[in-house]
Amino acid sequence: MTTRGQIAVPKKVKEMLGAKDGDYIMFFQEGNRVYIEAGRLVPK
Repeated sequence: MTTRGQIAVPKKVKEMLGAKDGDYIMFFQEGNRVYIEAGRLVPK
């Protein structure tokens, strides 16, 4: 993690998520586990 809070996502993980450069990565906590999901902002 950088000092700005950025992280590098390994290529294999990006492929599993179907994430592309510029996508957002969302983090969800459930108990002691954290899940990640790729997402895009959709204008209203």
